[in-house]
Amino acid sequence: MKIIDHGLPILSQTPESRIQYTAVSRQWWPENCTASERSLHAQDSSWFLGHLVAKCGGVEELLAELQYSYIVFVIGQHMGSFDHWKQLLRVFSYCTDIKTHTALYQKFFITLYFQIQTMPEDFMVDIVSSNNVVLECLNQLFRNVFDAKAEIPEALFTRSSKFRKYCETKFNWKLYEDGESEEDDEDGPTIVQL
Repeated sequence: MKIIDHGLPILSQTPESRIQYTAVSRQWWPENCTASERSLHAQDSSWFLGHLVAKCGGVEELLAELQYSYIVFVIGQHMGSFDHWKQLLRVFSYCTDIKTHTALYQKFFITLYFQIQTMPEDFMVDIVSSNNVVLECLNQLFRNVFDAKAEIPEALFTRSSKFRKYCETKFNWKLYEDGESEEDDEDGPTIVQL
């Protein structure tokens, strides 16, 4: 660390002092897949979530990384950690194969509940108003849980519903209750009878 004339330290980052997060690619598909398979994987992170769990060394390690990136973001105000947290949130939210990852999602909802609970309310409102990624991800997550309702344990569906209601109350949001929203009707295709 060097000191400038005014007594302030000049902080420089060394490679060994960087936070080593697991790389979360924006490409959620395997290397050798067709264009149509890429389109499916781009909308569904199920394959990539399984790949990420294996890459991290297990469910616990992936959830620990989600927690760590959140803590570093909130306490340290580190925007790189916020970006990583959002990327992980997006991967969890866009997975449609919730049945395969039931144990992961049981713990994920608990983790996310405590993260949202401890985040300052005005801070979350500012984030959502400027970049709606969190709201978009949660809407997709609740839609996917609703679509998998018949295949997942009732306890997981109940936990999801309670968490949705908590978010709606805390932030005054309107989230998916039954897999649909009023916006879906407005933005959906219109059938014209001739």
